[in-house]
Amino acid sequence: METLFERNQAMKTCFWLCAALFPVLLTGCLEDVYTGKEKPKQYNTFDFSTVQQGITLQLAYQHMAVEAKVYFELYDQCPIDATETSYEMREGMEPLYCGYTDVKGMFSHTLNLPSYLQKVWIFSPAFYAQTLIEAEVKDGVIAATDHAVPSTRQIVDTGGITCYSYMDENAPEHPNEYQDGNWKSWLGSYDPRHDGEVLYKYTGSKLQLSHASDAYVAHTKILNVNLKKKGDKCPEEYRSSYDIYVNQATEVGVTYLGQFTPWNSSLGYYYYMDGQRPDSLAVAHVIMLFPNTQDGTWYELYNDRNNSKNYGGINPGTAVQLIYYPNIASGSQDGATTLFPAGMRIGFVLANNAWSNRLNWTKVEGHQRHRSATSAALSKTYLRSSNRGKPRAAVYQYDEQLMVSFEDYEDDQNFCDVVIAVKADTKTALGRLDEVPVIANNNLTVDRELRGIYAFEDLWPSPGDYDLNDVVVRYDHEKLTNASGQLCGESFVFKTFKNVAGKQNGLPFRLQPMSTGTT
Repeated sequence: METLFERNQAMKTCFWLCAALFPVLLTGCLEDVYTGKEKPKQYNTFDFSTVQQGITLQLAYQHMAVEAKVYFELYDQCPIDATETSYEMREGMEPLYCGYTDVKGMFSHTLNLPSYLQKVWIFSPAFYAQTLIEAEVKDGVIAATDHAVPSTRQIVDTGGITCYSYMDENAPEHPNEYQDGNWKSWLGSYDPRHDGEVLYKYTGSKLQLSHASDAYVAHTKILNVNLKKKGDKCPEEYRSSYDIYVNQATEVGVTYLGQFTPWNSSLGYYYYMDGQRPDSLAVAHVIMLFPNTQDGTWYELYNDRNNSKNYGGINPGTAVQLIYYPNIASGSQDGATTLFPAGMRIGFVLANNAWSNRLNWTKVEGHQRHRSATSAALSKTYLRSSNRGKPRAAVYQYDEQLMVSFEDYEDDQNFCDVVIAVKADTKTALGRLDEVPVIANNNLTVDRELRGIYAFEDLWPSPGDYDLNDVVVRYDHEKLTNASGQLCGESFVFKTFKNVAGKQNGLPFRLQPMSTGTT
């Protein structure tokens, strides 16, 4: 098979042969004038190479708030259309390379890239990393990093301003948009001058998130890696109106993983006996969990944190233990216990922009009636009386915990606006397997590299049109590796493009064993 590179080399040889014959014929007539001392002019310096060999990609996500591998894709043009609050993937975009960093967000590898490449765009769908990084190819190196914001962030002091959640039953004011059942702040207090930092954090071990770095990677694999079409960022099978079922008496903890939204929202939980779901949030007896879900890492447009970092009230990794109040319907805390009885269901609700100290930005100003609940009937639109009628959360089980990812007011369908993990003290205590999809914890990652685009002429070696569009195919090589970096498998992916051939052509592929030097 003749590749495009080989065809270019043949064309190059033919070009120089013709160029060499012409002066020979010319000097046959001007032999008495030409002295032979003049250097022949060079009319074309292009060497017909289509590949830059050995380009080193040095990528560093140095300013994340978490430690986790980052999935990224390398493009030769901007792959997204960005708005003030979200982005959409452009149709038909194909990366030159895609892979994962290490758990520190670092990546260094040598690639063979197109010769025309002078600038690259690095895209990541991971909600905990910068979405887009632009970098140039200089002296055989692509050095790319995220914006310079400290990776270990302290919750910002509000400068003496007293802040609160409008959903809190003890709040000094309750605007109309938040009068759909005030939430009970029974778990404990939060710091009103540190943007709602909770003072009832769980510090034990059994309810803490297991394999936290892997959970972040799992979220990216499930919700965003296959995002190729507008409005298709979260597969339907993971969108669920599901309140978590308690299989056996257990303690329950919730770990905040992060967010991807400009809103300063409040997150609460509620519970009820299976089959007795409340008809409205007003009678659900919601308990305040996190009064301010903004962690200060919201990226405006291409991820500039300079504004949102001043409005964060929670750090990723913050855990809280849930409390069961058997007499909550009568407004009493009597009998409070950490043990949830079997047969209960636990739900969560996100009240949009319910924190009083908000990101100062026109797009996100104002009170909001939006509620995103794990129960579809409790999810509300801007009009208080209107139910969402569709899931506002993605729910799945990973390792020892259930993952819940919310979609807030904006319908960008990324289901990354607030992400939490729910864990019991016993692995099988939460969730029915027939209700929630289970994601295998295999710690496998895929690196994919464009190896070339091949164009064939099907009339070769007979005379033809030489348009090289009879078979055009893109070739990518995939490597599957485990957490230790060991190769577990590989794939050779060929994608054909539209051709205008009149013949019934086929494209064979042969794997040849590598020479080992032995017989």
